[in-house]
Amino acid sequence: MLLALLSSAPAAAQTIGVFSNDRIGFADGQSREIQRTITFPEFEPNDRLTFNWDLLGDQDPWDRAGSIHVILPRGEQVQLGKFITGFNGTTSHSQDISDLAPLLSGQTLAIEAHIDTWVADAWRLNASVEVEPEALSDPGATWAAAAIPRDGGLGWHESGDVSRGYQIRVPQNLGRVKLTYFASGHHHTQTGASDEFNQRRHRLSIDGQEVWTGVPWRTDGPDFRSVNPTSGRWDGNGDGDTNDPYPIDQWSSDFPRSGWVPGDEVAPYEIDVTDYVAGGGRKTLTLTIEDVDINSFWRVSAYLSGAPPVLVGDFNDDGAVDAADYTVWRDSLGQRGDGLPADANSSGRVDYADLDLWRENYGQASAGAAAASAPEPAALACCTAAAAGLLCRRQRCASVCRRASRSTQCSSAAAPCR
Repeated sequence: MLLALLSSAPAAAQTIGVFSNDRIGFADGQSREIQRTITFPEFEPNDRLTFNWDLLGDQDPWDRAGSIHVILPRGEQVQLGKFITGFNGTTSHSQDISDLAPLLSGQTLAIEAHIDTWVADAWRLNASVEVEPEALSDPGATWAAAAIPRDGGLGWHESGDVSRGYQIRVPQNLGRVKLTYFASGHHHTQTGASDEFNQRRHRLSIDGQEVWTGVPWRTDGPDFRSVNPTSGRWDGNGDGDTNDPYPIDQWSSDFPRSGWVPGDEVAPYEIDVTDYVAGGGRKTLTLTIEDVDINSFWRVSAYLSGAPPVLVGDFNDDGAVDAADYTVWRDSLGQRGDGLPADANSSGRVDYADLDLWRENYGQASAGAAAASAPEPAALACCTAAAAGLLCRRQRCASVCRRASRSTQCSSAAAPCR
């Protein structure tokens, strides 16, 4: 009994350390980029991965653009965390990177951190990956790839609409494909036309079809004053106190900006591109940023991730709709709540409608599970007979049918109750 309980206990969460109080600075013996080589364990499809990092302000009084990214074997840099430091503030951040599990699982890879500082002893960094086994309600990504390798200066010395094309290749057997896109606008010489303080529209298209358009823009800078202690300040009402609320008093960190505020991470846009990559193969992803100022530039990156089609009726998430899933449904019948494994139609209740969906999809399997889960007609017949018995009791069918439902063998007596 004890061994059975231990074997069924969920795996414990684990933390994979990446950086620990590591210095980033611009001076002899220091660097604006630091690297660590990390060997990742094998991840399961339902594991949740969260990238956590802390920035400890030290000697840099300015806000600085920063990135933490994984370097793939062919050199592409894929974003783990994107941020702008506060004005010498200490901040903590996190980013869900579960979609990157296929790139990291079982691999030994370089993780690089960059902060665009020009000050000695500027910042210290802690970073780690937290792994929560079986924490995702649906199976996560089984494939991921760089789409727009990290670019720290897109549009520099260009003006007008700026476009770039990127070649991507998508497998054929994916049912859900997501594009995760990061963008922040910056300037070299602060002018009224700079992209940092003016809204610019972004467009993403695949093989000429627009898949997303939006304007990266943040207006919540005043909420981050506590992590911007050295920000420039203007006493708007002349009372000698620069801590009055915005816009009476203004801090440099208050101003709206293109996709970022000082002291916070840059959240990505998550775009469903399933319909645009149907059938897989080679595609061209095009990014266009409109009306770019010649003294401005954009820090951008993107990656693709995909998962197999959702198998309706695969209640135990083993990649096949089979007799084992009937057992999950039977044991859950009548339960109510969100995210129930046997709630095939997401109604919030496990009922006979879910059984109908299981029956309709019986025998289907994902590509990886197909060979091991060929449908067994006898198993389906027996489960159908048992299900018919449950239906009989619900519908008060003939007693002969009820007797058949309790039999361990299939029987034609169940036929009138289907």
